[in-house]
Amino acid sequence: MNDVPAPTRPALAVAPGGLPLLGHALPFIRRPLQFMSSLSACGDIVELRFGPKKNYLICNHDLVHQVLMNPRTFDKGGALYEKPRLLLGNGLVTSGWQDHRSQRRLLQPMFHPRKIEDYAAMLAEEIDSFTASWQPGSVVDVTDAMHSLSARMSIRTLFANHVSEEGTAELLHWLPVFLQGVYERAFMPLAFLEKLPTPKNRRFELSVVRLRQLIKDSIHQARQSDANEHSLVSLILDASDAKTQERLDDDEIRGQVENLLFASAATNGSALAWCFHLLGQHPEIDEQLHDEAEQVLHGEQPGFRHLPQLELTQRVFAETLRLYPPGWIFSRITTEEVDLGGTRLPAGSTVLYSPYVLHHDATLFPAPERFDPNRWLPEQRKLIPAHAWIPFAAGNRKCIGDGFATAESVLTIARIASRWRLRAVPGSTIRPQVHSTLSPGPVPMTIECRPSKR
Repeated sequence: MNDVPAPTRPALAVAPGGLPLLGHALPFIRRPLQFMSSLSACGDIVELRFGPKKNYLICNHDLVHQVLMNPRTFDKGGALYEKPRLLLGNGLVTSGWQDHRSQRRLLQPMFHPRKIEDYAAMLAEEIDSFTASWQPGSVVDVTDAMHSLSARMSIRTLFANHVSEEGTAELLHWLPVFLQGVYERAFMPLAFLEKLPTPKNRRFELSVVRLRQLIKDSIHQARQSDANEHSLVSLILDASDAKTQERLDDDEIRGQVENLLFASAATNGSALAWCFHLLGQHPEIDEQLHDEAEQVLHGEQPGFRHLPQLELTQRVFAETLRLYPPGWIFSRITTEEVDLGGTRLPAGSTVLYSPYVLHHDATLFPAPERFDPNRWLPEQRKLIPAHAWIPFAAGNRKCIGDGFATAESVLTIARIASRWRLRAVPGSTIRPQVHSTLSPGPVPMTIECRPSKR
């Protein structure tokens, strides 16, 4: 167990500072990470309002685990899913419990470890192609670069070669506009504000139209091609339920593709950006990671077979996800009245939980602000309480692509670290951007070619 004693706090508390009509929307919008983290000291469950709506933030990791392991009672829903469901359809990420069961059964085989191995070479090609234009001494915005690389890998995995460069560029352009708009609408205290004909609202509406059309066109291209056997879309097109033999219709296919694309491209890009930022702040760990990449890869493209040997790289990535989980806040809806930790929550209650808040709890992780990959060494990991690290959630709603995302990110980090050193630009300031994902914002870093030590 950790040496830090657990503080005594009430089972249920009310968040301070609520305003008439707005509730706690202003502090949440202005400084969401600090505001939500401050609530964990108030109680195991903290009541707060966005406009007139009550929400319950769960700050106890055991109670969060109960929520995640009981998806019938704590179903996908609430502000963070209502808007995306309207825009993305009833796909794997946004669907409710009943639909999710059949969807998960249909899509799970596509994320078997053998499939990850099939895609490893494809991803390595994308990494090398993307970094081929890097010039030693030049400065890149690592956040922009990693989001672009991650989106390209997601597009390649989903569609193989059935999206043009122009289509890829447009997807990259509209995706952040869409994600920011969904987040703002989820917590908008007054619903009519999203209907106002402001330039920002119009831009968001255009992003919805363009992204939907681009994805629809890409699915059509994949359906018409005879060479799409290595894309996830081709597997979705051919998939049938093992029990009912039913196939997805066109709207369901589009919804699943949109769900998978938006979930993977945004989250992986943010995680990789945070990772290289942290390595730039800790050059000694960066050097150790380079040594490992050289010893394991021997100059080869990284593949599935290398993953078990990239131990430090995996620890670095795990610690990055602890400090800065891209999916930093989630919501659920109670389908019936329920007792949670001694607190009665009525049916229809919105329950929130935040991996960021849990991962920065000093009772769970000593020195929680410190970047320490060694806390994931086997002997140290035993000291971390069960259910405390949840970047991919848990239970049968755990991210279906967690293994895929981890493998993709670890191989990307190793490949880049084996060839390039990214140094922080002196005097640059990181200003995290908090919306549907947690991003570091612009991270200028200088590119250096890393000479081989072999």
